[in-house]
Formats: sequence, C-alpha cells, structure tokens
Amino acid sequence: METYLNAETLPKMMRVLEEEGLEKRQSELLCKENSGCAWLLKNEKMDDLARMYRMFARLPEGLAPMVPPPQLPANPPCTIAHIYL
Repeated sequence: METYLNAETLPKMMRVLEEEGLEKRQSELLCKENSGCAWLLKNEKMDDLARMYRMFARLPEGLAPMVPPPQLPANPPCTIAHIYL
C-alpha cells in the first residue's frame, strides 16, 4: 500500500477501519459465545487472546472492557470476569 497510497491517507484510513471494524462492534466481538474474550480464556487460546489484545490495544479505551471491574454488579457487563462467576 505504501507504494501507491499517499502517506497522509494511511493514518486516516486506519482510523476509519478501527472505528468501523472495532469500536462500533467491540462488545459484540468481546462477548461472542464461541470466540469472545471469556471463551478464549476458558479454552486457553493464548494466540487468539494475544491477537485480540493487539487488535483492541490500538483503540483509546480498547482494553478496558477486557478487564473485570473491581466490584462486580449483580448482572455484570460482558467481560473476562464472566469466567470466574
């Protein structure tokens, strides 16, 4: 892409892809029944977890939903805390 894409275009394009592909679908991706964060942890899919970490680390608050809250509410949102409940 670098050979035919203007240097100023790539960061803008990546930002749009991150917003549309990750930010808007973050909860859906993290909570998927057979491929979400909790499932990956339960099934020790470390390579997939590493990929998920790298993917969401690109977002400003991308890793926060992957961390369990300090005090779990009665019906916690979908987080890795689900594997401990």
